[in-house]
Amino acid sequence: MEARRYLFSLTDANKIVELIADKSFKAAFGLIPIGFSGVLSEKDVAPLKKESQGAYKGPKVSFKLDFEASSEAEKKSAEHLQKLWSSPKIEVVLNPLSKSDKLQRMFSKKSEAVIGRKGVDYPDGFSVLTYFKGKYSANYFHVNDPKIDEAIAESLLEFNQAKRDEDYKKIQIEILKHFTNIPLFFGSQGSGLWSKKVKSVPSHPMGFHTMQLETIEMRAQ
Repeated sequence: MEARRYLFSLTDANKIVELIADKSFKAAFGLIPIGFSGVLSEKDVAPLKKESQGAYKGPKVSFKLDFEASSEAEKKSAEHLQKLWSSPKIEVVLNPLSKSDKLQRMFSKKSEAVIGRKGVDYPDGFSVLTYFKGKYSANYFHVNDPKIDEAIAESLLEFNQAKRDEDYKKIQIEILKHFTNIPLFFGSQGSGLWSKKVKSVPSHPMGFHTMQLETIEMRAQ
């Protein structure tokens, strides 16, 4: 935990996005993508960042950082993190892999550290948070906390949009306090789901098939 906390405190998503230099990527401060209900801002996570700061005083650690060798964004991120995190007490060994090998290690929880990716199921933060529930077979994020499970379940029962947004934010902060996940960036180079004319999509935990399309907000011409 001590080493993970230290690595979290050092990481600056803004610098990584600047390094990647790709307009399709935006800095991530939480787990829910930009444009969805409950997205965390840099200001929201500032207290946790401040709380986690401090010199690393634990034992010497060495770990492999898995990343997809064919992805320029992952390669640049891995090289940056290696330089940022390495110290006399912390050794970061880059481990470039094929996409299939990286996914196999990530899904089987064999990675010591990995630059992973997460797809989105439905246009609501709930669909993202469910992957952090304990004892869920698709949870490969190393989070298993009954209090988080309970909070996720309760958030589904909240129908007030503003209150649900706040619930989602609080849940993400609790997940981040485990320091097993460090948000880096959001974005996609292969998504054609929504036209660029769409400004925002309303949240709905039950998916597209139950969402009224007339509630989608379009950009001004």
